[in-house]
Amino acid sequence: MPQSKIDKDSVSFKSFTLRDYWDITRKRRFIVLSVFSIVLMSVAAYVIKIVPIYQSAASVVFEMNEPRILNDLQDVMPQTNTGYNNREFYETEFRILQSRMMLERVVRRLGLDKDPEFLGLKELAEKGTAEALQAAIESARPADILRLKLKIAPIRDSRVFLIQYLDTDPMRAMQYANAHAQAYVEYNLERRMDGVRTATKWLNEQLGDLKDKVEFSELALYEFKKEHNVLAQTLDERNDLLKKDIEQTSSQLVDTRSRLLSVKISMEEIAKARKNPDIMELLPEVYKSSEYQAYKSLQVNLVGQLSMLTQKYGDKHPKVVEVVGQLDTLKQRYQKTYEDIFNGIESEYKMLLSTERELQKHLQAISSESLEINKNAIEFNKLKRENDNNNRLYGLVMGRLKETDLTGLIRSNSIRIIDQAELPLGPVYPQVDKMLMIAAFVGLIAGVGLAVILDFLDNTVKSHEELQKDFGLTFLGFIPDYSRVAQTQGKKQQLILKNRDLYVYENQRSQVAECARAIRTNIMFMGTDHPIRKILVASAKPEEGKTSIAIHLATVTALSGSRTILVDTDMRRPRLHRVFGMGSEIGISNYLLGEKKLTEITQKTMIENLDVLTCGPIPPSPAELLHSEKFKTMVEELGRMYDRVIFDSPPIVAVSDSAILSSLVDGVVLVVKSGRTPKEMLREAVIQLHSANARILGALMNSIDLQSRSYGYYYGYYYRQYGLYSQDTKAVSSS
Repeated sequence: MPQSKIDKDSVSFKSFTLRDYWDITRKRRFIVLSVFSIVLMSVAAYVIKIVPIYQSAASVVFEMNEPRILNDLQDVMPQTNTGYNNREFYETEFRILQSRMMLERVVRRLGLDKDPEFLGLKELAEKGTAEALQAAIESARPADILRLKLKIAPIRDSRVFLIQYLDTDPMRAMQYANAHAQAYVEYNLERRMDGVRTATKWLNEQLGDLKDKVEFSELALYEFKKEHNVLAQTLDERNDLLKKDIEQTSSQLVDTRSRLLSVKISMEEIAKARKNPDIMELLPEVYKSSEYQAYKSLQVNLVGQLSMLTQKYGDKHPKVVEVVGQLDTLKQRYQKTYEDIFNGIESEYKMLLSTERELQKHLQAISSESLEINKNAIEFNKLKRENDNNNRLYGLVMGRLKETDLTGLIRSNSIRIIDQAELPLGPVYPQVDKMLMIAAFVGLIAGVGLAVILDFLDNTVKSHEELQKDFGLTFLGFIPDYSRVAQTQGKKQQLILKNRDLYVYENQRSQVAECARAIRTNIMFMGTDHPIRKILVASAKPEEGKTSIAIHLATVTALSGSRTILVDTDMRRPRLHRVFGMGSEIGISNYLLGEKKLTEITQKTMIENLDVLTCGPIPPSPAELLHSEKFKTMVEELGRMYDRVIFDSPPIVAVSDSAILSSLVDGVVLVVKSGRTPKEMLREAVIQLHSANARILGALMNSIDLQSRSYGYYYGYYYRQYGLYSQDTKAVSSS
């Protein structure tokens, strides 16, 4: 047997869609409109009372390339900026524009320090004494008052500042802005002129000092030239000549010493050769000599002749003797040649020694002179450099002094007014259109928000999704709201609503009847294995329409051909006898007390196949009667007599009667009134039924407003899947 399951402490939160917000807004439109109207009217009333405030603005631009007094020397006055992206510069100018000094300039320019209206002393000026007014004016702080009206707005990525003033008088706002801009321009010009005057004074002082220095340095340079005889020729020229002489002398000295070393080596070789004559001919000075070469050639010839003659004539032949004599003479000549060569080398050696001494002496003399000249050149260059610097500085300062005087005459300014402030055409506050639009938006959002909050706090069951998700109940169907259906069907249906419990019987082709038949069909489908013949129609609390639902289910069941009986077990507030126009003298209580038989208390109705068993006289203790064995016997007997037995029971939470009945029937149908049944009560009802081991067939939604998009769209679609269309076009249109 299927049972619905529920967690007593379970809570679910629904995710809202745009359609949900729209449906909530439509349902609680009066709250939304009320909040919207209150907010809009409150803002409108506030706007009407506000004193309008006007704004006027003048714009100034900072010229970055100011004239500089000195370009080569350190600046004699502070420069206003060092680059186009100097953040410190803009921040400084921003602070100057807002400074008390600048505000006091504006106050003096416009005479605001003596204006009672500006100082807020208008009433004192009209009603008070002159002494009191004067004392108040003296104690007032006009710069602070003016500061509250000022706003400096730098324009991004530019060198332009807006000087804005707010005031209730548009003319005053314009005057303040123009006066502030003009005061700022004048202040900047004064600042530059002060710098020019300071620079001029300083340059004049420097010029006098430099003039004295120039004269002194020129005189010192002249005296030095005169003392060191460099008037006709400069020290540099003389030093250059000495350098060339030193280079030449040094070169000659090196050559002489090299030759002297070579000659000395030759003399040492000659000394060795004199001790050993055999090696004399090996000396380079000897064998390279032309005389030696000639003698050597002659000697070879003579030796050749001597050899030939000796072989031919013998040693004693006169010719041989003659050749031998010639050879002896030749040897003497050899000896004389050697001596001449040796003497020449010694003379050269002595000459080279003398040349070396002279060159060295000369080199020392010119080197000393060069050192002296270099020493004098240091002092000379120092005096000349000092003189040149003094002359250059004197000329530079003289030129800058003339430029400074010209700058003072030009009166250039790095601040320029771009646009003068103009008379504002309208107030900047309040912006009526904008404020009303914002108020309308805020009011609408607040109204919708309040409606959503109230809907969220509304802890009633409003849809079948909540039945399934929060309570685990099978959704059996829904019954539309009678009043909505009647509105769509005209005045004729208004008469029917006087007996709305019989609405299905009297309008068998209506939407309500179709919905009741769908519910009956769903209940029957749940009894395929175990037929459901005894059904208890119950609700969590009173006034949820369970009696009407029981009548509707009994009506459509009887009209389908099943023998049906409708039993009124609500023995505290019975109502079936009034619906069918029957008396309340006989009923269940008579049977349970043994006064009547079951067949004697059942009554026929105008509906074919439908009988009614009324409550009868209301007993003092209904629960005890329902709990009796005779009541159980009655229920079993009715199950054998009829195809369907439908019980109308009292509310489950209010009394225990329904819990007793639920254990005697085949299933319980819970009636939930849309938007009226609290979730807590429905949860408690389900728990009680579970405690009684009752079989809960499911739940149905009662009084669904088919005019609501959230219900009409879904439930109309839901039942179209079953082909349950009513031929009553007006009823169908309401879905």
